[in-house]
Amino acid sequence: MKYRQGGYVVLFSVGLFFYGFVAVFAQDNGLVPTGRGNDYNPDGYGLCELVDLVNNLILFLTGLLALLAVLVLIYAGFLMVTSRGGTTAINKAKGLFANLLIGSAIMFAAFLIVNTVLSILLSSVSGALGWETVSCTYENKVGDAEYRIQLTEETYKSWVPEVVGDMPTAPEAGGASGSCESSGLVVGDACYAPNRCLVNVSSGACTAISTYDNYITAAASRYGVSAEVLRGIMITESGGNPNAQSPVGAVGLMQLMPSTAASACGVSGSALWDPATNIDCGARYFASMMKQFGDRNLAIAAYNAGPGGNSASNSCPGLRKWQCPYDSGGCCTNGQVTGTTCQINTGYRETRLYVDKVNSAAPRCR
Repeated sequence: MKYRQGGYVVLFSVGLFFYGFVAVFAQDNGLVPTGRGNDYNPDGYGLCELVDLVNNLILFLTGLLALLAVLVLIYAGFLMVTSRGGTTAINKAKGLFANLLIGSAIMFAAFLIVNTVLSILLSSVSGALGWETVSCTYENKVGDAEYRIQLTEETYKSWVPEVVGDMPTAPEAGGASGSCESSGLVVGDACYAPNRCLVNVSSGACTAISTYDNYITAAASRYGVSAEVLRGIMITESGGNPNAQSPVGAVGLMQLMPSTAASACGVSGSALWDPATNIDCGARYFASMMKQFGDRNLAIAAYNAGPGGNSASNSCPGLRKWQCPYDSGGCCTNGQVTGTTCQINTGYRETRLYVDKVNSAAPRCR
């Protein structure tokens, strides 16, 4: 009895571990559903959607049990082969075989019961085990809620500056305009020059942020920074949407990270969503970057990538990390491109584009 209880504990522990591992694997690979993808049912999820979810879970668990049954079968066979005529081992193996047959019969009966019940509830179920391919259909209804969601998404996207190509000429480019993208640079181009990217800024951007102009000018005056640049940052960061939130957790009009707002301004929680507070903190942080680096473009870059992005580049002597187009040395000498075989600096690509976006958006709303 003692050994039998110990065996049950081991078998249960192995099964629990195996189930957890497979469940995580299944979730990561989409085997266990978490929703209906891009489908949109304006009436919400009903009986059919619930059955579809339960159906997939049952199929997943059935497959798991089938695999476990195979392992039990292998173990029982192993006991029979290694028993050497021992009565205890043979009886244990026979017991496992019997339990396996009983379990299989119960599982098959459950399948039939589920199919019968669902065939009554859902007209889309027919035939043996037809619930495995149950199909939920519904008619999309275009209502006010759906229209407002679509409108908000489109206007937000249109107000955020977008890079559309290379500028015909770029200031400080050393006689060569150079490409907006590092991969397009050629020998002789300046390794970095600001405003290389042709940026499209919608005229609606100024309207979107005009509601907050009093807050912007007050914060700019309070911290001694350009209201024009603050407008450019707001347009680039949120498009004037006070409810904007990035995938990494930046929030509000100036897209402040909670940790940055707490350390730079002592602001946290719901206060971050208040437009006046958010703008004030963003202006305060930008002012601290201006004081630290003494240059507009470097301060804008630090607002996006943090102060560490302004550290000296090892691959491009004389440039900052975010300015260097390459992640390996030998292709940038004295500020000019001398080779194009080096690894592209993709980590700071966003920051290089960000500086050009802010500079393009800044003068639009004077």
